Amino acid sequence: MAVVDIRNYRRNSGGDSYEYDREGYIEEEPERYIDVEADTERAALIRRSRLRKFGRALGMVGLIAGLVLLIALQTKSRVFTGADYRRMADMIVMGDSRSVALNGHIVNYSRDGASCVDHTGAFVWSITYEMQQPIVDAASDVMAIADLGGSRIYILSSSKIVGTVLTNLPVRRISVSDSGEVAAILEDSDTTWIYLFDSAGNTIAYFKTTMGQSGYPVSVAVSPSGEMVCVSHLTLGGSKVNSSIAFYNFGAVGQNVRENNVSGFNYEDEMFPCVKYLTDDTAVAVSDHRIAFFKGEEIPQSAANIMFSENIEAVYTGNRYVGVLFPDTTGQEKYSLRVFDLNGIEVSKIPFTMDYTNIQINGDRIIIHSDQSLLIYQANGQLKYEGTFHDMVKALVPVRNSGNRLLLVTQTGVEQMILE
Repeated sequence: MAVVDIRNYRRNSGGDSYEYDREGYIEEEPERYIDVEADTERAALIRRSRLRKFGRALGMVGLIAGLVLLIALQTKSRVFTGADYRRMADMIVMGDSRSVALNGHIVNYSRDGASCVDHTGAFVWSITYEMQQPIVDAASDVMAIADLGGSRIYILSSSKIVGTVLTNLPVRRISVSDSGEVAAILEDSDTTWIYLFDSAGNTIAYFKTTMGQSGYPVSVAVSPSGEMVCVSHLTLGGSKVNSSIAFYNFGAVGQNVRENNVSGFNYEDEMFPCVKYLTDDTAVAVSDHRIAFFKGEEIPQSAANIMFSENIEAVYTGNRYVGVLFPDTTGQEKYSLRVFDLNGIEVSKIPFTMDYTNIQINGDRIIIHSDQSLLIYQANGQLKYEGTFHDMVKALVPVRNSGNRLLLVTQTGVEQMILE
């Protein structure tokens, strides 16, 4: 007869349960001894093996990272001496059209419409309209086109037609954010309005200005996030023309402030026809002999102020640098481009003589070109390439994530220029 001996049990290795012998009375098993030294040695061997594997994996990651960094540094420091060309697409470009870079794509626009092609020259979208004087602003992947004095604003991205804004007042200035919000200066007879629209054309906010109250708005800029709007106002003080730079916050912080005006700065005997957001926490305002930096994502404050003895001819911005163009006073070149970082620190001075058609700041590169010639500098002033095009060029677009490829728009199509 089977008997369960409750005095004879073994602990189950899985936990606190027990397993009973069911074959009658079972003789007690002999005692087992644990070799602590052997187990410790095995554990040490396992740990050493795992550490070796981890070390090899870490070394491989470090090697790959080092190679990537080395390639990046070589590309960054490399000087190009020639170029190859590849035909990407045939395209008739009208003589009065202009081109703008949009997230690695090319948008051609004129008074009759706009069209977009990608980096391969493939058609993406087109839109028709009738404008007398198109005005354009572009962010990273969004652009806005309006007719100066018209009442319609088109919002476009590199992949699609995003939306349309209808206004009941003439458009004077526009600025578009990375996310598609558009700030616009709209002019009435005695009052000027500042409107902020979303990408679908809906009104987010608006406020009015008068010459006697806050001055006449001459420039507007919206932050990349679409929450902040900067306005340059022209004011009169006796016989002098003065300016004020005002910041409006349409996020949570600005809800508790009158008219969302979170900060403002006044300048005597100075006019600022250009304000621009570089990042969400950095904006600049430019007069004829000053560039003013403002810092702060929610309540901007005055930061660096750089004064110049000579008059500024033009200003070019990227998301990391600002280029300020002057006539060259040394007599050796025609122009001098002074490059500043986001803190207002001058990082280089680039003299050149080319009769340029456009200057672009693309990451760490300064690209200067005419319809026949090209100069490329690093932001630190190092010359990367100097040469001529093999065809007349109407527009140039840097290829994304490439240090040596450019898209060229000619009269007959799109070509890729490969620096060598």
